[in-house]
Amino acid sequence: MVLGINVGEGLEKAKQFREEFGIGFPILIDKHRAVYGKYSQPGITPFPLDYIIDASGRIRYFNTEYRPRRMKEVIESLLADPATAVHGDERGSLPEEVHLAPVFPNPVSLEELSRSGVSLSFRLKRRERVTIDVFNLLGQRVATLADGVFSPGSHRIRWPGKVGGRFALPAGVYLIALRAGTVRRTQKLLILR
Repeated sequence: MVLGINVGEGLEKAKQFREEFGIGFPILIDKHRAVYGKYSQPGITPFPLDYIIDASGRIRYFNTEYRPRRMKEVIESLLADPATAVHGDERGSLPEEVHLAPVFPNPVSLEELSRSGVSLSFRLKRRERVTIDVFNLLGQRVATLADGVFSPGSHRIRWPGKVGGRFALPAGVYLIALRAGTVRRTQKLLILR
């Protein structure tokens, strides 16, 4: 099911937007920002925000830019296989750049992190030495998830949230930093109590 959510603007603005862009799916009015508050990402405030949320309420994709092709890929990937969807990146063609997909699930509770971990996917255009580190907001490295040479194409890493073999991370915001050659990409991870 596809829904749009209008945050704080009201019915008339939503109708105008729907007509202007030829939108056929329902647009819900979130006058008091209740839905927005539930799914907002720390440090991300520009509008519009595009979210794709799976049936269990987990964010599978978000972006502050209008990227309809990318959103369509994510939706198709979820519809094809919701359990193992990797944000539509595994299509057999090589990417044009280094790409780090959003961490999934995100946000994640400490309990869920210790039970099933989080997954991150990235893709490379060519064979590269890749390091993926987790940093706290003080800039301290708390874990290294990958450090090696990876072939071109898509890759997925699962992290059980362990540091030094123990579940030692407190709730908070963490940065997942990927370095491939001279290219750097980061994603935020929010760990809830």
